[in-house]
Amino acid sequence: MIFIRSGLLYSCFLFSLAGCFSDNLDESSHTDIDGIADNSSPINKITPKSRIFAVGDSLTSGAYGFQWRTSLSEVTNLQVINKGVGGQTSKQISARMGVRPVYISPYVSEISETGVFGLAIPGVHPLTSQGLNYLEGRINSVPGMLYRRRDDGSYYFDVAELLQPVAVKEGDLFKPTALDIAANDIAVIWVGRNNAHELDTVLLDVLRIYNLFAKVTSRIIVLSVINGEAEYTGTTSHSSITAINEQLKFEFGDSYLDIRQVLIESYDPNESQSVIDYEKGTTPSSLREDNVHLNAAGNQIVAYTLYSHMLDHGWL
Repeated sequence: MIFIRSGLLYSCFLFSLAGCFSDNLDESSHTDIDGIADNSSPINKITPKSRIFAVGDSLTSGAYGFQWRTSLSEVTNLQVINKGVGGQTSKQISARMGVRPVYISPYVSEISETGVFGLAIPGVHPLTSQGLNYLEGRINSVPGMLYRRRDDGSYYFDVAELLQPVAVKEGDLFKPTALDIAANDIAVIWVGRNNAHELDTVLLDVLRIYNLFAKVTSRIIVLSVINGEAEYTGTTSHSSITAINEQLKFEFGDSYLDIRQVLIESYDPNESQSVIDYEKGTTPSSLREDNVHLNAAGNQIVAYTLYSHMLDHGWL
């Protein structure tokens, strides 16, 4: 049920909301799973249940114990796989997703045995201070796990298997393991808030991530970048964010969902600051926990808006 009163959107899902906004489902509990086994006989093949990949920064991973993934999972009855990491820019997200090159500078010239060896990453880092500190992938033909140490941010690679020695040099690539995406999976891409001043970079990274999923599924949602406290109409940050959103809308068309405008129009008419925020074109204080991160009500609106979009497109 939805109740709208003087511009304030109140959404009420037809399920229990107990615990929906606690950040109790991290990436480790939402890692890719095989789901239904693939029987070799075509007669017995069953289409696996859709999953939702949630790609982004802290607006996706959650902050202050609030996030929208759990409630979206509840209302859709689908697994939501958390691919959000707080604090990451679009460049770091696209690197982590395997669609922006991750160059390495190894401290060895040859991988000659299993175990670990140190390396540096001179360019964009796929692992940062928040989120998991490891990422599965390959260096040249060698499979293993890339680790970032929590204490000093240094990197090392743990070789999983080695059939023969492999030369390695500066400028070689670490390639993250590709996601296991199915044709009926859904992707929600919410990227760009942490480097909204880099319009061309954000657009390129969103396009890269979009194309990663578009190779397999057409069920993709690109969310607009939101602005926050004091980022009012006329400010530099407001102009940067609206410029990005205009380009996202142009580029992605029906896949674009203007969550920023939905949140703005969901202001509380009974709170003076919320009204001011609405009139000046930013996410209302009534829906924020700090200057930009959403509170429980704000995350609920995001979840319901996504759910409604998926229903409208016949994905559920």
